[in-house]
Amino acid sequence: MNLQLITNMTSLPTAQLQLPASNASQVIQPLQTAIQKLVPKAQVQQVSLTAKIGNLTSQLSILEENYTVTITGTNRNTGGIVNATLAFLSLTSSDSILLGGLELNNVGTAYLLGPIQSYGTTSSKYRFYFDQSIYLNSIIPGQTTQTFSMLDFSLVPRISQWTHEYRPLDSSSKWDYVSTPYNLTIGLLTSEGLLFRPVITYYQSSLELVAPPRAWAKGTSVYFNTTTTSDYVLPPIVVAVLATAIGTFVLDRRLTRQTRARKKKR
Repeated sequence: MNLQLITNMTSLPTAQLQLPASNASQVIQPLQTAIQKLVPKAQVQQVSLTAKIGNLTSQLSILEENYTVTITGTNRNTGGIVNATLAFLSLTSSDSILLGGLELNNVGTAYLLGPIQSYGTTSSKYRFYFDQSIYLNSIIPGQTTQTFSMLDFSLVPRISQWTHEYRPLDSSSKWDYVSTPYNLTIGLLTSEGLLFRPVITYYQSSLELVAPPRAWAKGTSVYFNTTTTSDYVLPPIVVAVLATAIGTFVLDRRLTRQTRARKKKR
């Protein structure tokens, strides 16, 4: 999974990090716990993680995380029809993930909560635009930010609810899902009703699933036909989300698949 958090609300530390294979268990364990809550037989076999924190522009900081996760135990052949169970795409993990002494999961508490609370809980000078609502103080945005984690995909809907157009003559089948699960703007409200020097933080995800031609989705699963039993091999599923919080998921006949939050009501 490659996830990006962009902000000018605070200055993020500068770092380039890579998870060593000898210490991969600190990431495998929380991911496996979260995945098995949704798909009990799933096993996380391998995880690689790189992270880059720094300046996107002179005014914007960026936190970018790139995960590649190998998963087994989520697919089965039911007599020429492969059932790929994707319920784990809505996983959520609130476990801390530290790499190089820097927090990579619970970023709300680590980097954003302090700057938000500095605006106070009684101010009427500022406006907080959060979750399609406007607040007069930092209380509600702060409460939601306190539980904001990069590995919270709990609001990702089941695959059958993603955008899909059936095209039987195409060489593949595609599903898409786009959302901005965290988007906060804070600014001083002027007498003209404008925001003076606003600060922003947003976390955007765009997911795409690519499957073999004439595949179909039902609930949390994608199904497709195999022409022969020898066509079906069951290697681990590989999950990788690509840049700008874009997720690309690929299901081929050998079941290799390539591939992020949070929204609260007021």
